[in-house]
Amino acid sequence: MTRPRFCNSALKWIVFTFVIWVAVRGAQRTPEIASRLDPGKFYDALVGDSANAAIMKERHVDFSNETLRALDLRRTEAASNPESLAGGLLISRESLDRARERETARWYRENVNSEQARFNLERQQILAASKPAEPILCQPAQSGSAAGEARP
Repeated sequence: MTRPRFCNSALKWIVFTFVIWVAVRGAQRTPEIASRLDPGKFYDALVGDSANAAIMKERHVDFSNETLRALDLRRTEAASNPESLAGGLLISRESLDRARERETARWYRENVNSEQARFNLERQQILAASKPAEPILCQPAQSGSAAGEARP
């Protein structure tokens, strides 16, 4: 009789502990908490995240470029062989033109996003380079002491 009760209780504690662990780990990734726990690691991760974002945005631009090239190839094939776009097919000259316009708009958006990601990466790298290598723990010099004098 006590065995199922013990198992249920143990399972509840395991689930409760896991939920608390997930909440703590999630909170540690927020800027408000992570920057206070380990500032160096947090800002280094920002640089890494910015680099990853810039790479992904460049990939999006590359994908848009290749899609535009494929659409242009399809349009030139359709122009050279008009019967390939005969009635009843899913692809028509108008649908190719609309696809080209949509992909061109997407290409412009992806270029803007890529530029913004590069700008964010540069900004994070500048911030990372300007922060001191080690925290400064000594007190600032008093204004009344002469240069080169030892402080008490």
